[in-house]
Amino acid sequence: MSNRIKDLWRPFKQRRLDFNLYRSFVAKMINITPETITNWELNRNIPNTSYIPRIISFLEYSPIFHQNPVVNYRVQNGLTQKELSKIFKIAPSTLLKIEKRRSKRMSEEVKIGVDLIIILLFISSYQYNKQYKTLVFHPLSIRP
Repeated sequence: MSNRIKDLWRPFKQRRLDFNLYRSFVAKMINITPETITNWELNRNIPNTSYIPRIISFLEYSPIFHQNPVVNYRVQNGLTQKELSKIFKIAPSTLLKIEKRRSKRMSEEVKIGVDLIIILLFISSYQYNKQYKTLVFHPLSIRP
């Protein structure tokens, strides 16, 4: 299990406790069972990718950070590799190579271009709140 995913539960549980929220209440917000939250908080299992955007919304920030912006975008928006490859209209194996930075045929310019596209998509998932002068994360609802 990735340490990044394990570390996700510290702020999750802390936020729940800070606001005196029961697992059942948070479970309804995320559309899961209270037992699932218990399992996550005790590191018994990790969430499906599709739940990550709801978890980020609950936390009001993203504790998930990966060096590769493609992986960041995909995980923070709850997309599988197959779903993101359909959006980009590329083979899932190509996306896997991009995420692992192993593509030999991919020039440095193409890698930079892909990174820029992901960064622009990621930025577009934030909305500026004029009243509070803050950025609010809104996971994109792009689905193939």
